Amino acid sequence: MKILSDLIAHLQGKDHPVKEVLAGAYWTAVVSRGCGLASTFRDEGHPHPRGVKEVGHLTEKSALDLAAYALSDYPMEASIGLAAINSLMEIDPGLGRKGVEGLEAGYGFLNPGGVEAQGPPPLVGRDF
Repeated sequence: MKILSDLIAHLQGKDHPVKEVLAGAYWTAVVSRGCGLASTFRDEGHPHPRGVKEVGHLTEKSALDLAAYALSDYPMEASIGLAAINSLMEIDPGLGRKGVEGLEAGYGFLNPGGVEAQGPPPLVGRDF
């Protein structure tokens, strides 16, 4: 997958040690430079038909080592790889605003003139 290979190549020289790897039913997290999240991908049928490469030793690897897992054909490994890529991404702090929740900042970015929201409070009735 070219886009994943390009992302991994772009991150060369920006590697960090892995502090933690968490894989849950719906989310996978890798903590290195930051905390990277990815959806936990699954095969149909048995949730884990084979084990993740070097499971039990993932925190001994670098984030770039785990990023290569994104190219795996095994969905659980690909989830770990994507989370590792996300853990290395640099976020421009100027994109957010202090004291504003991410959802509020996202609404302001996507629709600066106003917000229409459906769903339960606390968003209903708030002026962004």
